[in-house]
Formats: sequence, C-alpha cells, structure tokens
Amino acid sequence: MPPTRLSPSYISPNLRHPRRGNARLAVLAGIALGVLILAVYATSGWWGKLGAVSDHAHDPGAHGGIIVAVGQNHHHIEVIFAEGGVMKFFTLGEDQSKVVPVPKQTVTAYVSTPDKPQAVAVKLESRPQPDDPTGQTSLLEGTLPAEYIGARLLVVVPQMIFDGTRNRFSFQTVDPHEAEMPQKVTAQAERDLYLTPGGKLTAADIQANGGITASEKYRGFKSQHDFSPKPGDPICPITQTKANAQCVWIIDGKKYLFCCPPCIDEFVKLAKESPEKILEPKAYVK
Repeated sequence: MPPTRLSPSYISPNLRHPRRGNARLAVLAGIALGVLILAVYATSGWWGKLGAVSDHAHDPGAHGGIIVAVGQNHHHIEVIFAEGGVMKFFTLGEDQSKVVPVPKQTVTAYVSTPDKPQAVAVKLESRPQPDDPTGQTSLLEGTLPAEYIGARLLVVVPQMIFDGTRNRFSFQTVDPHEAEMPQKVTAQAERDLYLTPGGKLTAADIQANGGITASEKYRGFKSQHDFSPKPGDPICPITQTKANAQCVWIIDGKKYLFCCPPCIDEFVKLAKESPEKILEPKAYVK
C-alpha cells in the first residue's frame, strides 16, 4: 500500500519553516525539561536534592561555626548554635576574618529536618555589639523550637540585607549521628599500642584488661551512640557522647567508660603519648 501523502494545507507551519520550527521545538523542550526537574525535586524531598537549594559550599568557621557565603561570596555569615537552641548569625565581609555590621533588621529563617520537612519560621533579632555603629548590628540571634535542637537542619533565609541589597542563602548542619568517629588502628599497631606499657598505661593495666586489645575484647560489639547525654550520665572521653557501661578500659588502675572500641584506641594512645591530658574518671560526666 503506497504511503499516504498530505496536501500542503495539512503540513505543519513548523515543517514548512524549519528554522522557526526548530526554535519553537527548542523552547518547548526547555519548558518540558524544566517541568520534569521540578517534578523530580518536588517528589524526591529536599534532602535528596540539597545541592539545588544551597548556594555555596559551607566551610567551618574560626569559632567552630558554619561559614555561609552570601551574595556571590562578597559577604559571609558564621552560624553558631549555642546552649538552649540559640542560633546566632555573625556578619562578616568578603574576608571571613573581618566583622562587617549590617543594618539592624529582623530576619526570618525557615528551618526543617529530614523527619519534619514542613519548615517552621524562626525569627532572628538584631543584637548590636558594643563596637557596632548606630543603627547597625554584627549579630542576629533567635531560638530553635525544642524538637529541632541537636537535629540535622536545613535552614533557608529568603531575605537578609547587606549593603542595601536583599540576599537569599541557605545552609545545612551536620547530622551528629554522621559525625566522624575514630577509626580502628591497624592490627600490628594495635597490639603495640595495647600490650606495651607507657605513660599512664602500666603493665598492671595491661593484665587487668586481659592482655588483649580492645577490638579483641569487644569483638562483635554494637555501638549505639547517644549524642544527647543527660546530666549525670557518664560520657566518652573522646566523643563526649553518652558512654556505654559495657565498654570499659583500665588506665592507671582506674576504670574509664567509652562509647565504642575505636575511642579506646584514641584514649590509650593519649594516655601513652600525653598522659598529662588524662583526667580522673569522675571528670567524664555530663
């Protein structure tokens, strides 16, 4: 059967004008791609697509906070979380070591977590410091809801004024349960570490610990790190997490509790190389 022929009146205008048709097809393809990306983003959750939200990589600050670039790296803030869930924004310049005050303002930050993706608003108020010019501030702070304290956060700030311009930025905090824990030392180094006296590790300690290494003694031990110890709880000397009463090591004739065997590695090494840094067991309590 011969192929069907279309009369010129049925030929699409895009086909009669290839250049115009190509341009229209490109626009339609771009729109379709945009819709597809938005659909994927909306259905996958922001934790799976965090890179699409964050504007820049965030480095650790000089004071242990999170450095966030604002406005194409011309300004920065250092975010610090204080006792009681207080979130502090310190305003910095392009040079992160320089404090740069901004106009006094109230900033709204939208905070969410993997378990609570519906963001809540947190107001940060200006807290001018002694050397800040009149009408300006180098610190803004607000308080997180109790259920967000210590959790992994995504913080989105739709608007903050620097140099008369409104800037949007976002950042995420590190999940404490993903914090890097000490790594186990190699087999031979481990035996040298545990079975050779030195510093505060005595021959009597080695015998009291069974003449074996921590990984041998706690083979199959399941670590369950509790990053929220309560007052009075024993804490691991290395990670400051809640110590496990079943993870014990004797140093200088005293019993110390740890959260996991790799932390014992770190502590024994410290006891041998820098014994003056080892405190009494009672010092390692929340």
